[in-house]
Amino acid sequence: MNKKIVTGIIWALFIGFALTMMVAGTVDTIAWGWPAALLMTLIVFILVFAGALGAVALVKGLARISFWLFVALACGIPVMLLFFNLGMPGMLIVYTTIAGCCILIGIGVSLLSTKRAGVKKAHRILAILCLVVGVCALAGGLTWLLYPGKPAEMPRYAAISAQNLPPVLEMSNPGEPGPYTVCSLSYGSGKDKHREAFGEGAALITTPVDGSTFLDSWKGFSGKVRTWYFGFDQKKLPLNGRVWYPQAEGPFPLVLIVHGNHLAQDFSDPGYEYLGTLLASRGYILVSVDENFLNGSHYDIFKGLGSENNVRGWLLLKHLQFWKKWNSEEDNPFYGKVDMERIALIGHSRGGEAVAHAALFNRLPYYPDDANEVYDFNFNIRSVIAIAPCDGQYQPGLMRTPLIDINYLVLQGSHDADVSSYQGMRQFNRVRFTEGFDGFVAGIYIWGANHGQFNSVWGRTDFRAPRINFYNLGQLLSREDQMTISKTYISAFLDVTLGGRKDLRKMFIDHRHSRHWLPKTVYLSQYRAPGVTYIGTFAEDLDLTTGTVPQSKIQSCDLSIWREQALQLSWGDSDTRALTLGWNTTRSDTLAPVWQISWPDGALTSGEQAAVISGYPVLIFSLAAADEKADPPGKEKEKEEEGEKGEESEKVEESEKVAEEISDDAEFIDFTIRLTDRNGSVLEFPLSDFSTVQPVLKRTLTKLAFMQKQSKSETILQYCYFPLERYAAVSPDFDFEHIISLGFVFNITPEGVVIINNLGMSSISQL
Repeated sequence: MNKKIVTGIIWALFIGFALTMMVAGTVDTIAWGWPAALLMTLIVFILVFAGALGAVALVKGLARISFWLFVALACGIPVMLLFFNLGMPGMLIVYTTIAGCCILIGIGVSLLSTKRAGVKKAHRILAILCLVVGVCALAGGLTWLLYPGKPAEMPRYAAISAQNLPPVLEMSNPGEPGPYTVCSLSYGSGKDKHREAFGEGAALITTPVDGSTFLDSWKGFSGKVRTWYFGFDQKKLPLNGRVWYPQAEGPFPLVLIVHGNHLAQDFSDPGYEYLGTLLASRGYILVSVDENFLNGSHYDIFKGLGSENNVRGWLLLKHLQFWKKWNSEEDNPFYGKVDMERIALIGHSRGGEAVAHAALFNRLPYYPDDANEVYDFNFNIRSVIAIAPCDGQYQPGLMRTPLIDINYLVLQGSHDADVSSYQGMRQFNRVRFTEGFDGFVAGIYIWGANHGQFNSVWGRTDFRAPRINFYNLGQLLSREDQMTISKTYISAFLDVTLGGRKDLRKMFIDHRHSRHWLPKTVYLSQYRAPGVTYIGTFAEDLDLTTGTVPQSKIQSCDLSIWREQALQLSWGDSDTRALTLGWNTTRSDTLAPVWQISWPDGALTSGEQAAVISGYPVLIFSLAAADEKADPPGKEKEKEEEGEKGEESEKVEESEKVAEEISDDAEFIDFTIRLTDRNGSVLEFPLSDFSTVQPVLKRTLTKLAFMQKQSKSETILQYCYFPLERYAAVSPDFDFEHIISLGFVFNITPEGVVIINNLGMSSISQL
């Protein structure tokens, strides 16, 4: 093309783009005035021009690079994509580190392999340095990737630091083997392509079921490969299970456990043998259900199964139909050995969500998303246990799964890199009780536990390599400790809810009752039961001055923070609301901040929401420290006038010095609980009579903190209870049957922020 023509085009482009930017840019900046608008446009244009020059220079530079060098650099892109879950910074660090080390090694080898006559001494020294640095850096990086990580110091543990620890339970450890000899067998379709246990080795043969109503995502390329690999499609889903059972007459309670999502070819169902052998020795039949064919795999590169947790739950009920049949067949090895009136479901990860769906479907006449699918299950499922569950991946009728009158337990690890949010708290909060139900829901949050070690197949790696190599696995609980916790809590929960051992219920109310059975780490327990009159659930309205009890009134003074709002998790909310209170007395000499709720005399024992409270009541609530400062959001600290040193300034400096010198023991938040009866008598006691507030548990999951995509903390409520009978002797004039107000007086710890939920009164018989 003619050089003059090219020059004309260049100038026309410059002028055209410049004019366009001046006109368009000044529209947004005209409020600043024309001079400022023009200056801003000029600056932007200069920056763009500089960027264009840089881009052209880069392209020209790449054009001069050896073709094969360019290909070699491009080959690193797939390697970089292996680390896409680390985000762009992590991907670039991996790529530049590997590429940089290899370039140095290449330079060094090339120069050293050249004849001495052609290389100067300085260049040879440089070559040696490049080779040494490159090899050491590459070896060091690979060693760092393979290094599991260093142990982390256990955080301070408020509950175990209390002065008056509750007594330990003096009975046999539910996590230890029982008296029964354990037998095992497997059942299945008899045609499994990959496992003899469900093929020719199956002791009992089951008929496949049609799950096409639930699995419209079993299609396309991944669906065809899935069908080819397993040998069946969604219309012939097998019912496979591994069974551990006592060698005795029975009948015994039936427990089904189901895994969650994992690599489909790395079969997950054998991973609960440790629970199977324990529970069978203690008088339970445990079935580990195979649903590996619903799991993700390498062939899901385009699109895998979606929202399949509905069929995961439905399949459990289809298994129960066979167990009901076998229990009534005289020629069946399980004839009369199964107590179909005592059934429990356990699920891990997606299975933890699926067991809630199964419990819901069990009560329904139709599939809620398609009435053409008729249900007729109605098994006596008494208990549901969710291990590190997700929640809401499938939503029946586009709502989160509700549960009514069922015992529920959730276990969650703090260092779960997969389901890194306490999703089980949603289901915990959604369980509802009707009159006459004698059960409970409980949760236990375990510091140092990960996602996979609840299943022996999954183990310490919550992700596949190489992503997991960036996580610090050295700080996790050992496999044995995590399984001990799982065995102890699951066995005890089944003993209480299926076996009638109500004496073990205390360990769910307060984990410290079982501290002699559990490995040393930090635990936070949650608990709810019927028979509670709730004073404040903070869900009735948006008025901060009203409570749950009719005609109740709320007042406060000198609080720096006071709000009610949905309680957030790392992933969404927890299906409940809570109260947040903050105070800061380090900068003033005012009276202690107070939050107080009062109600009419008799309101706790009358009305629709009132429960029967006999004898001395028990005050209950859930509590957590908030990860925020006590100063009100957006409030700036007052600045001292320059040179002013008055009396008020000295007070501020003195209070700040005192706050800085607070000992480590005082880091635990404590405050006073104040009750008033109808006669005006006051009863006060410190929160630390149960326990001080557990400081926020902050976790660093990855070896490099900036690579952690999961949140560093989450609000985990600790259940607190105060049997008021313990104060009867020191407060003989207090009328415990006619309490009319409850207050929190923040007169012990100078500053802090706490989150409170489910304030209520109960009877000691409910604990």
